[in-house]
Amino acid sequence: MGLLLHAEAERSADTKKSGIGLLKKTMLLSSEVETEAPDFFPADRLHPLVCLKRSGNAFVPVFSAGMDTVSLQAAVSSRDFWNGMISEKNRWISFSSHTDLLPILQLFSFALKDTIKSAAVLYSDDDMIFILLSKESGGIPESLKNDFLKAAAGNLRKPEISPDDISADGTVLKFKADYSRLFADLPGNLLQYRNKLLKCAGFEFYNYLRRAVGTPVQMNSDFTLSFIFASAAPVPESLAAAHLLNTIEFTGDTSSIELTFCGRCESFNDIKEFFGEK
Repeated sequence: MGLLLHAEAERSADTKKSGIGLLKKTMLLSSEVETEAPDFFPADRLHPLVCLKRSGNAFVPVFSAGMDTVSLQAAVSSRDFWNGMISEKNRWISFSSHTDLLPILQLFSFALKDTIKSAAVLYSDDDMIFILLSKESGGIPESLKNDFLKAAAGNLRKPEISPDDISADGTVLKFKADYSRLFADLPGNLLQYRNKLLKCAGFEFYNYLRRAVGTPVQMNSDFTLSFIFASAAPVPESLAAAHLLNTIEFTGDTSSIELTFCGRCESFNDIKEFFGEK
Protein backbone atom coordinates (compact mmCIF):
# COMPACT_ATOMS: atom_id res chain seq x y z
CA MET A 1 0.00 0.00 0.00
CA GLY A 2 1.45 3.38 -1.00
CA LEU A 3 2.11 6.12 1.51
CA LEU A 4 -0.92 8.20 0.61
CA LEU A 5 -3.24 5.20 0.52
CA HIS A 6 -1.85 4.07 3.86
CA ALA A 7 -2.42 7.53 5.31
CA GLU A 8 -5.99 7.53 4.01
CA ALA A 9 -6.66 4.12 5.56
CA GLU A 10 -5.26 5.36 8.84
CA ARG A 11 -7.47 8.44 8.63
CA SER A 12 -10.55 6.28 8.03
CA ALA A 13 -9.79 4.22 11.10
CA ASP A 14 -9.08 7.34 13.12
CA THR A 15 -12.49 8.87 12.42
CA LYS A 16 -14.08 6.06 14.42
CA LYS A 17 -12.35 7.19 17.60
CA SER A 18 -14.07 9.54 19.99
CA GLY A 19 -12.99 13.18 20.15
CA ILE A 20 -11.75 15.48 17.43
CA GLY A 21 -8.00 15.96 17.17
CA LEU A 22 -5.78 17.91 14.84
CA LEU A 23 -5.77 15.32 12.06
CA LYS A 24 -9.54 14.84 11.98
CA LYS A 25 -10.20 18.55 12.26
CA THR A 26 -7.91 19.11 9.29
CA MET A 27 -9.93 16.67 7.21
CA LEU A 28 -13.16 18.48 8.09
CA LEU A 29 -12.12 21.93 6.85
CA SER A 30 -14.95 23.42 4.83
CA SER A 31 -14.51 25.36 1.59
CA GLU A 32 -16.07 28.79 1.67
CA VAL A 33 -13.49 31.40 0.70
CA GLU A 34 -13.21 32.03 -3.02
CA THR A 35 -9.99 32.27 -4.97
CA GLU A 36 -9.79 32.48 -8.73
CA ALA A 37 -9.74 29.23 -10.68
CA PRO A 38 -12.18 26.67 -12.06
CA ASP A 39 -12.84 23.74 -9.77
CA PHE A 40 -13.00 20.78 -12.13
CA PHE A 41 -11.11 17.56 -12.62
CA PRO A 42 -12.16 14.44 -14.56
CA ALA A 43 -12.18 11.70 -11.96
CA ASP A 44 -11.55 8.89 -14.44
CA ARG A 45 -8.67 10.63 -16.29
CA LEU A 46 -10.23 9.54 -19.58
CA HIS A 47 -11.35 13.01 -20.64
CA PRO A 48 -8.52 15.59 -20.58
CA LEU A 49 -9.68 19.14 -21.14
CA VAL A 50 -8.32 22.62 -21.67
CA CYS A 51 -9.87 26.06 -21.91
CA LEU A 52 -8.17 28.69 -24.09
CA LYS A 53 -8.71 32.43 -23.86
CA ARG A 54 -7.88 35.01 -26.47
CA SER A 55 -4.83 37.17 -25.77
CA GLY A 56 -4.24 39.52 -28.69
CA ASN A 57 -4.09 37.38 -31.81
CA ALA A 58 -3.45 34.17 -29.89
CA PHE A 59 -5.44 31.77 -27.75
CA VAL A 60 -3.66 30.72 -24.57
CA PRO A 61 -4.56 28.01 -22.00
CA VAL A 62 -6.13 29.47 -18.87
CA PHE A 63 -7.13 26.23 -17.13
CA SER A 64 -6.93 22.55 -17.84
CA ALA A 65 -7.23 19.08 -16.36
CA GLY A 66 -5.26 16.03 -17.38
CA MET A 67 -2.75 18.00 -19.49
CA ASP A 68 1.04 17.85 -19.36
CA THR A 69 3.18 20.97 -19.67
CA VAL A 70 4.23 20.11 -23.23
CA SER A 71 0.56 20.11 -24.23
CA LEU A 72 -0.11 23.43 -22.50
CA GLN A 73 2.74 25.02 -24.43
CA ALA A 74 1.66 23.42 -27.73
CA ALA A 75 -1.95 24.56 -27.20
CA VAL A 76 -1.00 28.23 -27.64
CA SER A 77 -2.61 28.80 -31.04
CA SER A 78 -3.53 31.60 -33.40
CA ARG A 79 -6.89 33.28 -33.85
CA ASP A 80 -6.66 32.51 -37.58
CA PHE A 81 -6.29 28.81 -36.81
CA TRP A 82 -9.53 28.71 -34.83
CA ASN A 83 -11.47 30.96 -37.18
CA GLY A 84 -10.58 28.55 -39.97
CA MET A 85 -11.29 25.46 -37.89
CA ILE A 86 -14.63 26.36 -36.28
CA SER A 87 -17.35 27.72 -38.56
CA GLU A 88 -20.07 28.15 -35.96
CA LYS A 89 -19.74 29.59 -32.47
CA ASN A 90 -21.57 28.69 -29.25
CA ARG A 91 -22.12 25.02 -30.02
CA TRP A 92 -20.07 21.90 -29.56
CA ILE A 93 -18.34 20.60 -32.70
CA SER A 94 -17.34 16.93 -32.59
CA PHE A 95 -14.22 15.40 -34.13
CA SER A 96 -14.01 11.63 -34.24
CA SER A 97 -12.32 10.42 -37.43
CA HIS A 98 -8.55 10.37 -37.59
CA THR A 99 -8.55 12.93 -40.41
CA ASP A 100 -10.82 15.31 -38.52
CA LEU A 101 -8.77 14.97 -35.36
CA LEU A 102 -5.38 15.76 -36.92
CA PRO A 103 -5.60 19.58 -36.67
CA ILE A 104 -6.72 19.34 -33.03
CA LEU A 105 -4.07 16.81 -32.05
CA GLN A 106 -1.23 19.08 -33.16
CA LEU A 107 -2.03 21.17 -30.07
CA PHE A 108 -0.94 18.41 -27.68
CA SER A 109 2.10 16.36 -26.75
CA PHE A 110 2.91 13.05 -28.46
CA ALA A 111 2.24 11.26 -25.18
CA LEU A 112 -1.28 12.67 -25.03
CA LYS A 113 -2.27 12.71 -28.70
CA ASP A 114 -1.52 8.99 -29.10
CA THR A 115 -4.30 8.22 -26.62
CA ILE A 116 -7.06 10.45 -28.03
CA LYS A 117 -10.00 8.85 -29.85
CA SER A 118 -12.33 11.85 -30.18
CA ALA A 119 -12.69 15.51 -29.30
CA ALA A 120 -15.34 18.19 -28.87
CA VAL A 121 -14.70 21.92 -29.24
CA LEU A 122 -16.83 24.95 -28.39
CA TYR A 123 -15.82 28.45 -29.54
CA SER A 124 -17.80 31.00 -27.56
CA ASP A 125 -18.76 34.57 -28.44
CA ASP A 126 -16.62 35.87 -25.58
CA ASP A 127 -13.44 34.48 -27.19
CA MET A 128 -13.10 31.34 -25.07
CA ILE A 129 -12.38 27.95 -26.61
CA PHE A 130 -13.27 24.80 -24.71
CA ILE A 131 -11.55 21.59 -25.82
CA LEU A 132 -12.69 18.29 -24.36
CA LEU A 133 -10.82 15.13 -25.35
CA SER A 134 -11.71 11.48 -24.91
CA LYS A 135 -9.49 8.43 -24.62
CA GLU A 136 -12.54 6.26 -25.28
CA SER A 137 -14.31 5.48 -28.53
CA GLY A 138 -17.95 6.43 -28.94
CA GLY A 139 -17.99 10.17 -28.44
CA ILE A 140 -18.15 12.43 -25.40
CA PRO A 141 -21.21 12.44 -23.11
CA GLU A 142 -23.31 15.60 -23.14
CA SER A 143 -23.27 15.65 -19.36
CA LEU A 144 -19.48 15.98 -19.37
CA LYS A 145 -19.66 18.90 -21.79
CA ASN A 146 -22.15 20.64 -19.52
CA ASP A 147 -19.97 19.99 -16.48
CA PHE A 148 -17.02 21.56 -18.28
CA LEU A 149 -18.97 24.74 -19.03
CA LYS A 150 -20.26 24.95 -15.47
CA ALA A 151 -16.73 24.56 -14.17
CA ALA A 152 -15.58 27.52 -16.24
CA ALA A 153 -17.94 29.72 -14.27
CA GLY A 154 -16.90 28.28 -10.92
CA ASN A 155 -14.12 29.00 -8.48
CA LEU A 156 -11.56 27.08 -6.56
CA ARG A 157 -11.99 27.47 -2.87
CA LYS A 158 -9.57 27.75 -0.05
CA PRO A 159 -10.35 26.34 3.37
CA GLU A 160 -12.25 28.23 5.98
CA ILE A 161 -10.39 27.60 9.21
CA SER A 162 -12.51 26.75 12.23
CA PRO A 163 -11.67 28.65 15.42
CA ASP A 164 -12.31 25.60 17.61
CA ASP A 165 -9.50 24.73 19.99
CA ILE A 166 -8.24 21.21 19.46
CA SER A 167 -5.40 18.99 20.50
CA ALA A 168 -2.78 17.39 18.26
CA ASP A 169 -3.02 13.79 17.18
CA GLY A 170 -1.29 12.17 14.25
CA THR A 171 1.08 13.96 11.90
CA VAL A 172 0.33 17.13 9.93
CA LEU A 173 3.18 18.37 7.74
CA LYS A 174 3.30 21.77 6.01
CA PHE A 175 4.71 22.00 2.47
CA LYS A 176 5.12 24.63 -0.20
CA ALA A 177 5.52 23.61 -3.86
CA ASP A 178 7.23 26.11 -6.18
CA TYR A 179 6.50 25.55 -9.87
CA SER A 180 7.83 28.92 -11.12
CA ARG A 181 10.66 27.23 -13.03
CA LEU A 182 8.30 25.48 -15.44
CA PHE A 183 8.36 26.75 -19.05
CA ALA A 184 11.87 28.15 -18.54
CA ASP A 185 12.89 27.30 -22.12
CA LEU A 186 10.00 28.79 -24.08
CA PRO A 187 10.78 29.99 -27.61
CA GLY A 188 10.86 33.75 -28.04
CA ASN A 189 7.40 34.02 -29.59
CA LEU A 190 5.83 32.41 -26.52
CA LEU A 191 7.70 34.24 -23.75
CA GLN A 192 4.92 36.82 -23.43
CA TYR A 193 2.53 34.02 -22.40
CA ARG A 194 4.77 32.40 -19.77
CA ASN A 195 2.90 33.74 -16.74
CA LYS A 196 -0.41 32.58 -18.19
CA LEU A 197 1.02 29.11 -18.81
CA LEU A 198 2.45 28.99 -15.30
CA LYS A 199 -0.92 29.88 -13.84
CA CYS A 200 -2.63 27.19 -15.90
CA ALA A 201 -0.05 24.61 -14.82
CA GLY A 202 -0.72 25.73 -11.27
CA PHE A 203 -4.40 24.80 -11.66
CA GLU A 204 -3.34 21.34 -12.84
CA PHE A 205 -1.01 20.97 -9.88
CA TYR A 206 -3.68 22.27 -7.49
CA ASN A 207 -6.22 19.73 -8.68
CA TYR A 208 -3.70 16.90 -8.45
CA LEU A 209 -2.56 17.77 -4.95
CA ARG A 210 -6.07 18.41 -3.64
CA ARG A 211 -7.06 14.87 -4.52
CA ALA A 212 -3.72 13.26 -3.70
CA VAL A 213 -3.39 14.56 -0.16
CA GLY A 214 -7.08 14.96 0.70
CA THR A 215 -6.35 18.08 2.74
CA PRO A 216 -6.44 21.82 2.01
CA VAL A 217 -4.34 23.23 -0.84
CA GLN A 218 -3.95 26.96 -1.46
CA MET A 219 -2.80 28.70 -4.63
CA ASN A 220 -0.48 31.65 -4.10
CA SER A 221 0.27 34.58 -6.41
CA ASP A 222 4.00 33.73 -6.64
CA PHE A 223 3.42 30.44 -8.51
CA THR A 224 3.54 28.33 -5.39
CA LEU A 225 1.04 26.07 -3.67
CA SER A 226 0.75 25.75 0.08
CA PHE A 227 -0.65 22.47 1.37
CA ILE A 228 -0.63 20.12 4.30
CA PHE A 229 -0.04 16.39 4.40
CA ALA A 230 -1.91 14.55 7.15
CA SER A 231 -1.47 11.04 8.48
CA ALA A 232 -2.71 9.26 11.57
CA ALA A 233 0.71 7.59 11.85
CA PRO A 234 4.17 9.21 12.11
CA VAL A 235 5.53 10.00 8.62
CA PRO A 236 9.04 11.39 7.97
CA GLU A 237 8.83 14.58 5.90
CA SER A 238 11.46 13.26 3.46
CA LEU A 239 9.34 10.19 2.68
CA ALA A 240 6.19 12.27 2.20
CA ALA A 241 8.02 14.72 -0.09
CA ALA A 242 9.61 11.97 -2.20
CA HIS A 243 6.28 10.21 -2.66
CA LEU A 244 4.52 13.41 -3.72
CA LEU A 245 7.19 14.29 -6.27
CA ASN A 246 7.26 10.76 -7.67
CA THR A 247 3.52 10.75 -8.31
CA ILE A 248 3.01 14.17 -9.88
CA GLU A 249 1.00 13.41 -13.01
CA PHE A 250 0.77 16.69 -14.90
CA THR A 251 4.46 16.90 -15.79
CA GLY A 252 7.34 14.45 -16.04
CA ASP A 253 9.84 17.19 -15.27
CA THR A 254 9.84 17.02 -11.48
CA SER A 255 13.25 18.73 -11.47
CA SER A 256 11.34 21.95 -12.17
CA ILE A 257 9.20 21.54 -9.05
CA GLU A 258 10.75 22.60 -5.76
CA LEU A 259 9.05 21.12 -2.73
CA THR A 260 9.90 22.77 0.60
CA PHE A 261 9.07 21.35 3.99
CA CYS A 262 7.73 24.19 6.14
CA GLY A 263 7.47 22.40 9.48
CA ARG A 264 5.03 20.35 11.49
CA CYS A 265 1.68 21.60 12.75
CA GLU A 266 1.50 21.29 16.52
CA SER A 267 -1.90 22.96 16.84
CA PHE A 268 -4.79 24.03 14.70
CA ASN A 269 -3.57 27.62 15.01
CA ASP A 270 -0.45 26.53 13.12
CA ILE A 271 -2.67 25.47 10.19
CA LYS A 272 -4.59 28.74 10.31
CA GLU A 273 -1.39 30.76 10.22
CA PHE A 274 0.03 28.66 7.40
CA PHE A 275 -2.96 29.45 5.20
CA GLY A 276 -2.91 33.12 6.15
CA GLU A 277 -5.92 33.02 8.44
CA LYS A 278 -6.05 35.17 11.57
